[in-house]
Amino acid sequence: MILMQLENITKSYHSDAGSVHALRNINLKIHAGEMIAIVGTSGSGKSTLMNILGCIDRPSTGTYTVANYNSQTLNDDEISKLRREYFGFIFQSYHLLPNLNAITNVELPAFYAGIEENIRNQRAHELLKRMGLAERGNHFPSQLSGGQQQRVSIARALMNGGTIILADEPTGALDSHSGHEVLEMLRRLQQKGHTIIIITHDNNVAESTDRIIQLRDGEIILDTKKVLLNNNHPDSPQLGLSPDIKKKASLSLNEHLLNATKTALHALKANTLRSLLTVLGIVIGIASVVSIVAVGQGMRDSVLKSFRDIANLSLIIYPGSEAGDDKAGSIQSLVISDIDALAQHPYVEYVAPQVESGERLRYGRNDAAGQVTGINVGGFKKDGGLLVDGRDFNQNDIKDKAQVVLISDLAYRKLFLPGKKPIGEFVLVGRLPCRVIGVVSNQGSASMRGETVNVWLPYSTAALRLIGKPYFNSIAVRTRKDIASAQGEKIITSLLEKKHGVKDFYIYNNHQAFASLDSTTFTLTIGLGSVAAISLLVGGIGVMNIMLVSVSERIREIGIRRAIGARKQDILTQFLVESIFLCIVGGLIGIGLGAVACKGISLFSSIQASLSLISIIVAFTTCIVIGISFGVIPARRAAQLDPSLALSRE
Repeated sequence: MILMQLENITKSYHSDAGSVHALRNINLKIHAGEMIAIVGTSGSGKSTLMNILGCIDRPSTGTYTVANYNSQTLNDDEISKLRREYFGFIFQSYHLLPNLNAITNVELPAFYAGIEENIRNQRAHELLKRMGLAERGNHFPSQLSGGQQQRVSIARALMNGGTIILADEPTGALDSHSGHEVLEMLRRLQQKGHTIIIITHDNNVAESTDRIIQLRDGEIILDTKKVLLNNNHPDSPQLGLSPDIKKKASLSLNEHLLNATKTALHALKANTLRSLLTVLGIVIGIASVVSIVAVGQGMRDSVLKSFRDIANLSLIIYPGSEAGDDKAGSIQSLVISDIDALAQHPYVEYVAPQVESGERLRYGRNDAAGQVTGINVGGFKKDGGLLVDGRDFNQNDIKDKAQVVLISDLAYRKLFLPGKKPIGEFVLVGRLPCRVIGVVSNQGSASMRGETVNVWLPYSTAALRLIGKPYFNSIAVRTRKDIASAQGEKIITSLLEKKHGVKDFYIYNNHQAFASLDSTTFTLTIGLGSVAAISLLVGGIGVMNIMLVSVSERIREIGIRRAIGARKQDILTQFLVESIFLCIVGGLIGIGLGAVACKGISLFSSIQASLSLISIIVAFTTCIVIGISFGVIPARRAAQLDPSLALSRE
């Protein structure tokens, strides 16, 4: 049975110096079960012929058929399948991957054929046992002798069945004893139906085969057969994957990705220092982005919190026809009856008239300069105050113009001795004696911090009893939540115009200012994050550069993987997974360091860094995107490498 046939095969290489013809008019038929030696001097075309026979390289012209497959009509994936299912390669320099142990090296062809892990592991152990290496499965190539490495290489060639064994100078790097053992193994494989093709310059090796093909200057000058083919070679040899593993070659997409991940992790582990240096750039970038965005968000939250309560009282009414009205100080248009009219409107939730005055505060022998504010029930809350003792004003206090006062905790410390209960005591506010009914903490208020001593009176008491003017500096109004601020502004304008008979007021819409502030602070936060993202971009470029270096250093490894059946997609996936994995690890470490930095900033400064789940998710997603974006170029370069050229690199 003719297993391989070459018709008019030529192979030319083009360079600046012109064309070089490595093979010329090669016509050759190889029967199943033959043991052939291809001999010739250096430069005669032996290696080029072997690469074409093993589908590692393609001829320039002519037709090459393997087991009825025309190699010229097959795409790259089909060629890769042909290599891993029909061919087994044995190289002079063994071509074992140094970062994998003997078992894993032997498993590689089955790995790319999609064989389940437990099946290929069991078969690898069996093959190593046949090679006399049962106890050496966990040893790495550097821990094996030359003869042992070559036997591992033979076991790898047989992993998927090895219908055709291509051996390139299989004894060239071995001593005579080890070389004799390797030839005996190849002879036994032939007897079991394998087709053996040996590339050699050793006449003794050639003489041990059934057929010798001699090349000179790319042409066959001699084809000597020593035995009759029909007497020694099977008519129906086993082709392709062995029956015991062919039915197991059905891994799912998830399993293929898992295999690619394991391969990538092996490669990264073998270059730990380089991997750590690659990760470092991503760590710095992500930590910078996370911490700076968190600090920016914390500052934004702090600013917005200071204005949120004010903004909740969305509309503030001022006397005067417009902002900056010179006559506003003499206009007494905002009066108590306006408060009642606004409070009774169905669209209004809360009215907070406000009158302010600076007064001396006295209790016993203690006195202090204070800021007196006339407010409605709960009016202190709009400045972020919190009632910590006593009670708030009620409507009776407002109606009766009660001489009651709420004092800030700073006012309490200024006027009262430590431990003295202020509730029920009388404080002189200006010339007005007022009974203390509550204490307000100012810790949550930006406007109440500092050295200002704040006290609050019912607005009616402040206007009529203290200051002696029945009008207000401003009135803050909160409309119902289902009413848009612009609509509420129109309603209140209409109401007061009808009541006053003239528009002697103007309305400031806090919602618009709050929205503008929110937008501005958000833009600043994004700006800070963008500046930090530059370091992340640099980290991504670093990943790409390191991966490109990795491709350059691992060309030979890529060639080995391609020779034993890896598709371009397998190589691309491996290198892409390596890049993504490095970025994910760097991202996780960076997020952790960023969180620690945020905690430190919050503990040792007045800024409360706000690390949100969204920013963590964005950072993690960014790592994956960077891994893909900056890993694609190196991965594509690795996948596009010509396997025959890659194998020739040392």
